[in-house]
Amino acid sequence: MPRFVNLAFFIPLLAGLFSSAPLVAQSAAAQPKFSSAFTNLSTECQDALKSVGEGQDMPLRCKGYGQYYIYIYYSAFASHIAVKTKGNDDVTIHVTAEHPDFSDKRDSKVEWRLADDKPFAVILKVSRYNKEVQDTGENPYQDKYRVGETILVKGLTGYENIDFQVNARNSNAFGEARKLADSAFLKSRP
Repeated sequence: MPRFVNLAFFIPLLAGLFSSAPLVAQSAAAQPKFSSAFTNLSTECQDALKSVGEGQDMPLRCKGYGQYYIYIYYSAFASHIAVKTKGNDDVTIHVTAEHPDFSDKRDSKVEWRLADDKPFAVILKVSRYNKEVQDTGENPYQDKYRVGETILVKGLTGYENIDFQVNARNSNAFGEARKLADSAFLKSRP
């Protein structure tokens, strides 16, 4: 009789162990794999148009990822960086109107943040400048007016809630930017 009582006690425990195993496997499989891909703005861009009017700067079309590409256009002293959708140039995600120095290797890359190899955000380092200089008519995007650097994190279509800035002086600024993007991605999933 004592053997029967002992088995009766352990059978429900073992059944509970085995029934929860598939739940653990399912939740681990549902976790996306995060990774990154990069576009080098100083080497992976080409003229976006055949020609432009006199006095105008040529916009650039840069390598993208998935259904997206980078589009850079200019106004006055600023460079505008946007993400466009291939085949539908009307769908544009404005990233920044700052002035990154594309010849500076630190500022010349766009990081595409991916979940299961699908892009959901871009990460870009830009310099910040003293905006008060703009009222003087002088070019505000000169080194003497630089006040710092920021890492921008912008969500792509369907993830517009991803919109962060990280101080580039932080020792792990890009790591922090990735964590913010990944966390916001997980919160926005159904």
